[in-house]
Amino acid sequence: MTPKSLTIEEKIKKLLSVTGRLSKILKQENEILNQPGMAEGLKELVEEKNTLSTDYEQRIKIVNDDEDLSLLDPGLRRRLTDALTTFSVLLDENTIKIRARMEATERLFLIISEAAKSHQNVSSGYVQTGAMRTHNRQAYIPAVSVSINQEL
Repeated sequence: MTPKSLTIEEKIKKLLSVTGRLSKILKQENEILNQPGMAEGLKELVEEKNTLSTDYEQRIKIVNDDEDLSLLDPGLRRRLTDALTTFSVLLDENTIKIRARMEATERLFLIISEAAKSHQNVSSGYVQTGAMRTHNRQAYIPAVSVSINQEL
């Protein structure tokens, strides 16, 4: 059955199904993003969210292009409005959480970078012979290594 042969009610029900699944994934992703540290399971959710988002975009276009949309049962129209409102709220929350996580990661790297710069050996002038003073006799300072494995 092609999308054109579906009734407007069937199209709406399919859109409601995709919207519900997408909302559920956004809710799970938001919960993961609320947790500190590593975002376990986020990659799989993002992959599924991307797939469902494409399906959602196609279905919403099909519904919007349908001439029978104005004839939709008021109860089904209300269910669709409620689902889309819930989805929109979850999407806004998700956007805020992703931006906050990205900003926190950027700030962390900036702090680490500044600490590493201030920790480097800095020449403190010249000796009596005119050569630059070196700190050859300083204790060994190991290199700083930083790694954060987060995909957003």
